[in-house]
Amino acid sequence: MFILGSVIFRSAIFRSAFIWCGIGFLLAAAGGCGSSRSEAKPNVIIYLVDTLRPDHLGVYGYPKDTSPRLDAFARDAVVFKQASSPSSWTKPATASLLTGLLPHKHGAVTLTNRIPEDVNLFSEYLHPHSYTTAAFVANANVIDVWGFDQGFSWFDDVKGRTGDNDAEVVVDAALDYISKNKDQPLFIYLHTVDPHGPYDPPQPFKGRWTKGVRGKVEMPRDLSSDTPPANLKRTIAAYDGEIAYNDFQFGRLLEGLKAEGLYENSFILFVADHGEEQVDHGRGGHSHTLYEELVRVPMVLKFPGEAHAGDVVDVPVSILDAIPTVLGHLGETIPDVLDGLDLKTAISDPSTPSMRDRMFFFDLDTQRWDGSINILGGVRYRNYKLIERTHPVKEEALYDLADDPLEQRNIIQAERDRADKLLLLLAKNRLDSRSGLQLRLINGQGNAVRVFHGTFTTKGRFTDLERRQTEEEDTITLEEDGRRLSFRITCRNYKNPTRKHPPIIIDEDCFTFRLDPPDAPFTVEKFACEGLDGLPLYLGQERTKVDKLPRTFSMDALELLALNDSTIRRTSVQTVSDLPPGGTLIAFPDRIRQDVEMDEATRDRLKALGYIK
Repeated sequence: MFILGSVIFRSAIFRSAFIWCGIGFLLAAAGGCGSSRSEAKPNVIIYLVDTLRPDHLGVYGYPKDTSPRLDAFARDAVVFKQASSPSSWTKPATASLLTGLLPHKHGAVTLTNRIPEDVNLFSEYLHPHSYTTAAFVANANVIDVWGFDQGFSWFDDVKGRTGDNDAEVVVDAALDYISKNKDQPLFIYLHTVDPHGPYDPPQPFKGRWTKGVRGKVEMPRDLSSDTPPANLKRTIAAYDGEIAYNDFQFGRLLEGLKAEGLYENSFILFVADHGEEQVDHGRGGHSHTLYEELVRVPMVLKFPGEAHAGDVVDVPVSILDAIPTVLGHLGETIPDVLDGLDLKTAISDPSTPSMRDRMFFFDLDTQRWDGSINILGGVRYRNYKLIERTHPVKEEALYDLADDPLEQRNIIQAERDRADKLLLLLAKNRLDSRSGLQLRLINGQGNAVRVFHGTFTTKGRFTDLERRQTEEEDTITLEEDGRRLSFRITCRNYKNPTRKHPPIIIDEDCFTFRLDPPDAPFTVEKFACEGLDGLPLYLGQERTKVDKLPRTFSMDALELLALNDSTIRRTSVQTVSDLPPGGTLIAFPDRIRQDVEMDEATRDRLKALGYIK
C-alpha cells in the first residue's frame, strides 16, 4: 500500500489489475473497448450524511426549511419513505451499505473491529466494469484503519488531512477529483459528518433557528428526560442548522456534477448511516438502542436518465439494497451472499412477495475495549418489529409500527406467539454467523414431565449465554470464571391453545453459548434426565448418540447447524414429534471478527465525536 499524506492507494487494486487487464485485452480485441464516454456505464455517486433523521427533512414532511436542495433533487429521484439501516451507529451501518451485508456477516460491529479483507466492498464489485473509485470521508469510524479503503484507487481521509469535519471540505475534495477523472465511469463515495454531535453549524446556519431560544446546546449523549425544555429546543435547533448547512453542500455537489455534464448519466444516492435520538425514548445521541429514530434513515435515489423521477415508495427497504440495485442495472447477477434486493422491484411492484414478506434484521454490539456491554438484536416483519436486549439485562419488546410508529406501546404480552416466532427468526439469524453451541432439549411424546440437568466444563471460558424457550423455573448457571456451566431445565408438553391440530404441543427448550477462544475444547461432565434410562444425549442434526460420559469435544467435531423454515415456527412439532426425548448438542459457525489496536490519533478523533468518553 502506498500512502501519500492521508490519501491511500490500495495494493488490492494491483491484484485486481492483473486479472482485469487480461479481460480488458480480450474485450478490446472483440471491439468491446471502443465505446465513447457517452456510452459508458453510469456514474455511481453516494452522498452519506452522518446521523441524519429523515423526519427533519422537508421531503419527509418537516415544517422547517432545512433541506431545499434535497427537496428539489427529489423531483428527479425516487424517495423511499421507509428506509432503514441495520445498526444505529456509523461503523457497522456504513460497512453494511458498502458491503451489502448485515453487520454480523461483515464483522465490523464494535469500536475495534475492521472489515476483513475477504469481504468485498462496493468499489470491488465495480472493478469488472472498469470504474474509477474514490472515497472522501470525515468520520474516523470509516477510515483505512478499519478496512474501508479496500478496493478504492483513491481514499481521502479528509479529517485526518485537514483537521476539519466540514462537509464543504469533503465536497471540495470530491469535486476536484471528479473534474480530473470525468472521462472514466466513476464510483464516488462522500461521507460527511455534519450533523453529528457536537452540534455547531457555521454561519449563516448557526443562528437560523436558535434566535430568541434560550438555553444551551447540549451534547447529544447528555440529553435525557430531565433536560430543560429550553435546552432541548435549542439543541434541536442547532441540529437543524447542521442539516441546513449540509444540504447547502449537497447542492454544491449537484451543481458540480451538472457543470461537468455528469448529472444525467449518474446514480446519485442521498442516504444516512443512522438517525439520532432526541429524547424520543428518554435519551439523546445514538448507538444505544434500535428504535426507529435511530435505524430509520432518509434514502433518495436518482437513477440514470432520471428514470422513475418523482416516484415515492412506501414499503420497507434497506441501505443494504444499494449494491444489488446498481449491479442489477449493470446487468450483473446479484451474488447470493448479499443481503439486499434490487430496488427496482420495490418501485415497479411493491406488493410482490419478495418485498411484502421481507425480513429486516438489526444489530448493536458495543461490548469491547472499554468494558461496556450493550448488545441488542432486532427483526422487523411487515408492520411488527421485535427488539431484544441480551446485555447488560434481558429485555424484549414488540411494536406494531402501523398503529404505533413511535414505539411507545410494548405489546409483547398480548402478542406472545407472534413475539416468539420473531425471536426464533432472530435466533436463526444470529446462528447463521456466530460460532458457538446450542443445546436443544425435547420432551418427546406423552404426558410425562421431564427434568434435564447437566454440567459442562472448559479450560477456556463459556461466554454469551442466551436462553431460548426456557421458563422462569429453569436454571442455567455460569460460574464467575466462565469455566463451568450447569443447568436444570423442565420440559412439559401442553395443550394447543388454538384448538387446532396437533392437540398437544411437545415442549422444546434450548440455550446457546460460545467458547473463548472459539477453538477451546469443552467437556460434558454430566447429562441426565429424570425418568429416562440410559444417556439421552445426541450430537448434531443427525443426532449421533453419545454412549458415555465424561467426554471432551471440540467445535470441529460437531456438525454445523442448518435451521430450516419448520424449525423457525413456534409450534415446531413437525420437527420434534417423532424424536425420542433427550438433548441434542449442535455447533454453529462464526465469521471471525478482526480487531485492530486503536492509535492515539484515531482515539482522539473518536473522543471528539463522542464515541469514547
